[in-house]
Amino acid sequence: MTESQSVNHAQLARLSIQSKIVAGLILIGFIVFCIVIGNNVLKISALESARVERSKTIMDLEKSIEALNKDIYTLRSSESDKIIPRASASPLPVETTQNGKRIFDYTVWIDLSGYTLKNVMMVSYSTIDNNSAFGARTTKEEKNGFSITFRGTKCVPEIQIDVTFSDDSREALVFNMCEALN
Repeated sequence: MTESQSVNHAQLARLSIQSKIVAGLILIGFIVFCIVIGNNVLKISALESARVERSKTIMDLEKSIEALNKDIYTLRSSESDKIIPRASASPLPVETTQNGKRIFDYTVWIDLSGYTLKNVMMVSYSTIDNNSAFGARTTKEEKNGFSITFRGTKCVPEIQIDVTFSDDSREALVFNMCEALN
């Protein structure tokens, strides 16, 4: 073998060793990278599982809060904490209809305890017998007891009262206005 061939052979041997070292380092780096990625995937999976569990816990707690709020409302609401419809009739001084009947200004409102009054959002009144003088009316005016006024010659025997509360619950009752005025 010639001297140049032996130099080339030595260089090739060195390059081969260097290539193997570099390949080994790359392999070790790849293994370390895979371990780090795998470890992070495991951590992310554990965090996701914990997040799902906490979400379920939060939902359960929200349901418990809702049930407790209903229980609090029930406990705070006594038998006297009821919606009581009221009515008044004020005759107009001298006005009469063509048939000689007296004309009145009728007012209907609801009487509530202080606790319930704070929760009422609106009250709707409508007649069951479709009395044309009355019609359907809705009020959100808390300061006047959610009252409505109409003018007519006779009282309305049955008024449907729908009370809407701030929690979107509703209570409906039928009020005999004529009976209340007697």
